[in-house]
Amino acid sequence: MKRLLATWVVVCACFGMGPVWAQGVPEAPDDEAADAAPADAPAVVPEGDTPAEGDTPAEGDTPAEGDTPAEGEAPAEGEAPAEGDAPAEGDAPAEGDAPAEGDAPAEGEAPAAAPTEGFDAEILALFPQAVLDALPKVMTRFLRLKDYQALRSACPQTELEAIGTCFETEAAQAVFGEQFGRAVVSTLVGYMDAELPNRLTEEDFDQIAEPCEKQGEAWGGCLVEALDKGTDADEVCDEKEDALSVCIVAHDRVSEVFLAIQQERKKVFGPEVYVDYRGLLSVLTLDQVKAVREACPQTEAVALTTCLDDNAVVGTLVDEFQKIAEAMTAEARTELAAAGKAMSDADAEAFEGKVLGLFYRFPLRVIGDVAAACTKKHPELETLDDPAKLDQSLACLEEEAEIDPIANPAYISKEKLLGWLAVGKTKVIAKIREKEVAGQAKAFNRMLGVLAGLAIAGLLFIMLRPLALVLKDAAQKKVVWKASAFAALTFVLTLASLSVTLLVMRTVQGAVMVDSTSPKMRIASAVFDVLEKDHQVALFSDLSRERLDFIKTPLQAVVNGAGDPEQQENFAAYVAEHWTDLAQEPELKNVAKNVVMLKQHAGEMKQMLGFFRKVDWIMGYVPIVLALLAVLLYLLPMKDTLVEIVNAPLRAVSGNDPNAVAKAMQTIKGEFKLIGPYLIVMLLFLPLVGVFIALAVEPIVELLLGYLIQTVWYILGSEASAMVLDLSLGGVILLLVVAMAIFIMAMGQFLGTVRKILRARFHWGQPFGRYARFFKFGLLASLAVLAFPVLYAYGVHYVAFELVDPKIDFDALTTMDMLGMPLAGLLAFPLLFWALRGFKLMKFVGKYPVVQDAPAVPGTPR
Repeated sequence: MKRLLATWVVVCACFGMGPVWAQGVPEAPDDEAADAAPADAPAVVPEGDTPAEGDTPAEGDTPAEGDTPAEGEAPAEGEAPAEGDAPAEGDAPAEGDAPAEGDAPAEGEAPAAAPTEGFDAEILALFPQAVLDALPKVMTRFLRLKDYQALRSACPQTELEAIGTCFETEAAQAVFGEQFGRAVVSTLVGYMDAELPNRLTEEDFDQIAEPCEKQGEAWGGCLVEALDKGTDADEVCDEKEDALSVCIVAHDRVSEVFLAIQQERKKVFGPEVYVDYRGLLSVLTLDQVKAVREACPQTEAVALTTCLDDNAVVGTLVDEFQKIAEAMTAEARTELAAAGKAMSDADAEAFEGKVLGLFYRFPLRVIGDVAAACTKKHPELETLDDPAKLDQSLACLEEEAEIDPIANPAYISKEKLLGWLAVGKTKVIAKIREKEVAGQAKAFNRMLGVLAGLAIAGLLFIMLRPLALVLKDAAQKKVVWKASAFAALTFVLTLASLSVTLLVMRTVQGAVMVDSTSPKMRIASAVFDVLEKDHQVALFSDLSRERLDFIKTPLQAVVNGAGDPEQQENFAAYVAEHWTDLAQEPELKNVAKNVVMLKQHAGEMKQMLGFFRKVDWIMGYVPIVLALLAVLLYLLPMKDTLVEIVNAPLRAVSGNDPNAVAKAMQTIKGEFKLIGPYLIVMLLFLPLVGVFIALAVEPIVELLLGYLIQTVWYILGSEASAMVLDLSLGGVILLLVVAMAIFIMAMGQFLGTVRKILRARFHWGQPFGRYARFFKFGLLASLAVLAFPVLYAYGVHYVAFELVDPKIDFDALTTMDMLGMPLAGLLAFPLLFWALRGFKLMKFVGKYPVVQDAPAVPGTPR
């Protein structure tokens, strides 16, 4: 078995299929031509120019028109064409194309010397052949046309000796290093997909290479040492090259672009068939895939597969895979026969089919990588003495391939998922906090502006009012002007005191109230807390093994700061909307019982999530509304005082109320005394409310996420109903809204009554002992009201996940499965709250009588 796995390791380099895809895709052949063409003949060679099997064109032969190699790289050093597939002299891959799977030399083997005609004509136009031959073969194996152009710009000399001298300069060496690094990245990411290098910019190459600097230096150092010693660089540096390759292809930018390319391939080729051919077609660029699709325009899967089997390009690739599969099967039969466990023809045919299935599904580079991993993971499989070990080996290869970053870019490990969730939570919460603090500051600034405008208007009105009064007595005029000046000063001081109070409140609310009373922040925090739970992390990681990207793409967008930040603030809705798009993926679409209705139901789910976004948007204004409420609590009681100040000059003249200004000053003193205790109550009570909100929101959010996932499977069913979908998700969302409403009302009622009591104490001198009953029972009543949603949420969570969920069959979800808990939970909430006298407790707190006694003697504190 050891030799068998070794074959897998080198399978991506043991045959040369470069000419098949390097020269382009042919026009769609007609049926007769397709039938007549030999299966292993590359259709890219024009009619009449196909070399005989094993023949190579004579040196100096010019390819026929249409076969001129595209601008780009030379083939990898040592690349050998497949049997019968030798390219015309000088053929090279198109510019930017990564070497296809199988173009690298086999592991442990030195690449053959490049033939003189191996360099593209455009490269030979830049440098003489002798200069190119003098370059290290490991370098020319990776360099692209654009890299040679950069070198030419750095060394424009024409004489061979001058060019060699220039290459040794520091400036040229810097160009060598930079361009070679990008060329290596381009080649290694090309192992994932032939289209991938074309989509990455030069800046992307630098960004991708940066975190892999350590692995790159280790590989580069190994190459230099091998060259100095004259040893085979490919053989001794193989492991270090693999480490660099893994680092590069695992980069987030690479997987992000790769996912996008796969989506395009699915749309062009047809997702159902593409899933089964994705590994085989990974060696074709997107344009070549489009050409193959044009040649096979069938929409029915069986007819399309039949056409692909007859397609010259695909057929050539399949023939090469078939040869390797046959060789592996023959080797396995030989080893088993030697162990006395001969394999029957039927078993050999089945094994060969399984091997081909892996070739079709996974890029060849992946097969080599995971074969080495399986050898280390299961050393007992190295000795092939039992046919069962063949299936065990194939199972290991498939399992490892599903989590390989090249084969499955959707996969996300538990460790990486937890790390990304922590970063995503920090970014989303910070964005919401910044927005809500700015919103509160804006509301307070507007109110401060109103107070400033009111102060100016009042000052002008009071000072200019004596001009409108007709006073005959000079003494009265003097009294009025004096009283007006004093009243104007008092009016401004009163509003200034209110402004100072508002500034203090803004500071407290910005630091405490947003974090404590922001439902939006609590929901966002709860979403990430739920996703970070062990069973959720395991669920999403396992789903990604099946190529189902439930979490990676949206989470990457948040972590990398890509996409719409406003949309990402409601991460639950953002992820769920991604799930509705995921419903169109082949892995889910193929199991849909009613594909016609699938798109409609996915759209209806998005509409319901739009409602959730509106609810979240409204909750985002709760801290602002509470801030404005706090402002009104201060302004409304001061209305009568401000009116008294404005009318004080007239009362002074008439003698009706000579102490009006003095009363206003007493009111200002009362407000200054009141603000301290009130802020202390806020600092103590608001964080307490925040704790209750956090405790209640998390189980409800987990219930919401659970039903969102359940809804994805529900809309795949043939009996899915839009009304059921709306009621199911709508019920959970409304349960969250009702719970938030209870918290907000309980908080507002308690703080409002405390404000009244403090005003009675500091304005009218009423003792706190008069309200001892409120401080004993009012606080307990408020805590009881706040505790109810928490206990209820955990009760519903227990019933849903411990009692109901284990009995649900996700492959056959019923209306009761979808509606039972959401509607029952929503309807039972107000009924149980009423039965436990929750409304009566809220009325006790909010309507508690606070006596506002008028002063008995003029001049006493109000």
